[in-house]
Amino acid sequence: MVCHFIGAQQRVSAACVLGATALALGCSSANGGSGSGPTDGGSSEAGASTPRHLTGLASGNWIESLAYSPDGSELWAASEATVGGSTGETMGWTVSGGAMVASSMGPSWSVAVAPTGSDLAVGGPAVTVVEPHGTSLQSVMTLMGASGAVGYSHDGKWVAAAAPATCEVIVYSTADGSVVSHVAHPTVTNERIWRVTFSADDSMLATASGQNGLGSPHGSTYVWKTSDWSQLTQITCTTFDAAFSSDGTQLALACWVDAKIITVSGWSVAHDIELPYAGNAMGVAFSPDGSKLAVGVFEGGALVYSSKDASTLATLTDATFTTMTPTVKGLAFSPDGTAIAGGGWDDSIIRVWTGGF
Repeated sequence: MVCHFIGAQQRVSAACVLGATALALGCSSANGGSGSGPTDGGSSEAGASTPRHLTGLASGNWIESLAYSPDGSELWAASEATVGGSTGETMGWTVSGGAMVASSMGPSWSVAVAPTGSDLAVGGPAVTVVEPHGTSLQSVMTLMGASGAVGYSHDGKWVAAAAPATCEVIVYSTADGSVVSHVAHPTVTNERIWRVTFSADDSMLATASGQNGLGSPHGSTYVWKTSDWSQLTQITCTTFDAAFSSDGTQLALACWVDAKIITVSGWSVAHDIELPYAGNAMGVAFSPDGSKLAVGVFEGGALVYSSKDASTLATLTDATFTTMTPTVKGLAFSPDGTAIAGGGWDDSIIRVWTGGF
């Protein structure tokens, strides 16, 4: 395999796929600031919405990933100043009051919270395990260089991280940082591994990649069996996000042109969810009980569907966002299922919708 590194560029219009051009780490293969409190907000009804706002990220930062703490008391965001930019920030807020918990400067492409809630894994110019010290994040362990995505196993024993330089995902032990396994995830030029995520019982690891700028759509999701790290399946689609349901029976993918719900037994497509307007799927998150699927949309807010029959349950927008409906890529359900947080690329604001879904 030969890896390619191409330059950074910016999104130019709604018609562009994630921007005119972007920093991309790809591999040729045969397969081709300080925080401030939230604004006042109400509950989200199906249709027009008035979410709470969590602010404090620098203007222009694109929010790529969101993660709640296990007890739901904190919400963390990974952001970068445009895709592939050289600046950005990791920041956390208290959910109840919206006060900043801690932050760290530098582009971050993914953030995950340890099951204990004490540490975070951050993917960016380096993959680091960090913990809050005062209002800063202090490094506990550096695992490797640049990564597109990071994810904890649910038992807290592993951290999986994309390694674009070697076209793979590496699984590390959280005990000592040793390498547990390498799984090959071939990518092509102008493609990023956006998400790595474990099933709730940690028996499976999904790794998802999609294009990182203009060009013909390309990307794949691989699923691996963690008992021996063998490949279970490959699903071809331009994947910007992936999530397992809590019972492990379904895998949701944000495939840009649509969102898919995959039945894990047999790996068949249970539902192709076509978005109702000119939006494109960028983020997915199951509710904790697995009954609902939230889909983050390019310039379309977020949509909530029944995971059983893909019927639409709610459309989450923001009446205060007057230019167009905000883009939502980073997406997360609260642990109790009562709130959906969405962060996008339009105004560096995290929106938290409650009720109405």
